[in-house]
Amino acid sequence: MDKRKKIEIDSFYQYASLSELELSPEGRTAAYLERRVREDHEGYTARLVLLATDGSADPLLPLKEDIALLFWQTEEQLLYAPVIKSDSPEKVTCLRRLDLKTMGSTDVAKLPGSVQILGMESEDTLLFTAETDLAVEACAGDSEAIKRLAEERERFTVIDECPFWYNARGMTTGIRCRLYHLNLATGEYEALTEEGYHISQASFDKASRTVMFSAFYRMPVHQEKPGLYLYHLDDGRTDCLFEAGERRVYQIQAWNQAYLVTTGNDKPGSAHHTATRVYRYDVPEGKETMLYQDSPWIGNSVIADCRMGGGKTLRPVGDELYFVLGQEDASHIAAMNKKGEVRPLLEKDGSVDMLDVKNGRLVYIAMHDYHLQELFSLNEKTGKIRQLSHANDAVHREYEILPAERLFFRDPEGVEIHGFVIKPADFDPDKTYPMILDIHGGPGLSYGEIFYHEMQYWAAHGYFVAYSNPRGSAARGDEFHDLYGHFGREDYENLMQFTDLVLERYAQIDRERLGVTGGSFGGFMTNWIIGHTNRFAAAASQRSISNHITMHLVSDMTGYCTEEMTLYSPWDNLEAVWDQSPLSHARNVETPTLFLQSEQDYRCPAVEAIQMYTALCIKGVPARLCLFKNENHELSRNGHPKNRKKRLEEITAWMDTYTAIKR
Repeated sequence: MDKRKKIEIDSFYQYASLSELELSPEGRTAAYLERRVREDHEGYTARLVLLATDGSADPLLPLKEDIALLFWQTEEQLLYAPVIKSDSPEKVTCLRRLDLKTMGSTDVAKLPGSVQILGMESEDTLLFTAETDLAVEACAGDSEAIKRLAEERERFTVIDECPFWYNARGMTTGIRCRLYHLNLATGEYEALTEEGYHISQASFDKASRTVMFSAFYRMPVHQEKPGLYLYHLDDGRTDCLFEAGERRVYQIQAWNQAYLVTTGNDKPGSAHHTATRVYRYDVPEGKETMLYQDSPWIGNSVIADCRMGGGKTLRPVGDELYFVLGQEDASHIAAMNKKGEVRPLLEKDGSVDMLDVKNGRLVYIAMHDYHLQELFSLNEKTGKIRQLSHANDAVHREYEILPAERLFFRDPEGVEIHGFVIKPADFDPDKTYPMILDIHGGPGLSYGEIFYHEMQYWAAHGYFVAYSNPRGSAARGDEFHDLYGHFGREDYENLMQFTDLVLERYAQIDRERLGVTGGSFGGFMTNWIIGHTNRFAAAASQRSISNHITMHLVSDMTGYCTEEMTLYSPWDNLEAVWDQSPLSHARNVETPTLFLQSEQDYRCPAVEAIQMYTALCIKGVPARLCLFKNENHELSRNGHPKNRKKRLEEITAWMDTYTAIKR
């Protein structure tokens, strides 16, 4: 009998999350950030970890401070930036250098705003992008003027751009991002691009001495289709490869005198979740070649609730590009040549979250075998995997982790749908149990065979937990992903078909004690489900969409989200937009529903939950609304630890109340 403890509601306080993986130039040392809940449970630490890739030494934590970014200058010198908390509108990044021989740190430079390091232009020159505040720049370093600006922002906000806010970033009016270079010897830096550019993302190719970036030029920023530009370091020339509004750029990666660029296609598509065309742009020839039209999923498609921070999913090595490959319910590792030919390197159930390759060494951070994140190495020749870190070993020794059982089926159109079921802890086939259907966000993401804290907790608490990847989910190609103009149809039908199959397969589930929950797209679907069926005894709708009309005008996806989901703007076809809004079907709702929303969620603003909650109250349906202060769309993944716990308490208590007693 397994004597390990069951997962508890706050067990995540013990989990470690690994991110920002960077190999030293010769590949001997891996640097990454290890995030943990602070001992007082009032936030998170983000500590630098150094680990020999040959496994010859224990992990080293050379710094006590929390870290914001990492970059290897040489094999023995690591640049980093400590986290600086300040209420001043004047934001700076303090770049420091860690010497691995002495373990001493020295100041390098104070850089403007929020920084992303692109690479070494020369032995002593660094390229970076930085976000700056135009209003702060106008103060020209005058401390009194900056103080007045801070006081004004406490009293009012002036908005002259649209969109004007962005989830997890707050107000973005007046924020611009430019390309700079830094003299590491003197600490002096200089802007390379004009003030008019606002850069979304950039990549530096040392071989051609160019920087490719996506940006808006002298127009409102943060829209969904930036232009694509190529900056030449030798003469300062900027070439426009295509204008803003033509395509949606997802990823840019330098690739040995070329760049890989992934873009959205001509039909509507999600701004964040589908890369439907892959191009190679060769700098010497100035030529663009399409490698794929319905591309492999480049990047990690598997969603998780125990992962914080990010990391690189593309790494060039000569004429090959190593990348994380999303494939149905998992993410793997593959390499691509410049003809677009892909060779698999690692195919294993679970989630590869990021990777790095240097000097023949390949390391990656992943969630395998229902374990939390760890750092692994992969021997390309033998295929041998070696676990390098052991940040979460203690969790798996202490707690019982319940694996999921696959439940795949074909829908009436013959399309295979993948689903999973976790049985309750201490499962007894002679007893009956309630069930929670958990719906992922996106929809262009996927559930995988990995550890999910909320699901493990609900199973430990006595629930069957069912989850699936219906139409619209990631890494199955354009046709499978395409829900635009018919959200709430095939996806809803697949979820109900999956629920029917779960009930048929597991006779121990009480059909009168079903709950449903989900966040973002899962929140939209929860709102949609309760307006179209009364089969669920309870629902918990998280960071949801209820009204496409308001989403069109208040979300940080304003101007395109509604048109992509419904194919219309409210002025083009108000009836179609309204009919595809869950709120329009609220008159049918009888399911007791809990709404959870964050006040600073600018992706799915709180007004979405408020409208649906109010509609149910007017109708007399049991409803509850929990608004989290100082939280955004990422509450369930990296919100304040106590709020993450409160969220799970609210959902579980609601499900317990309405699924404990048969109707």
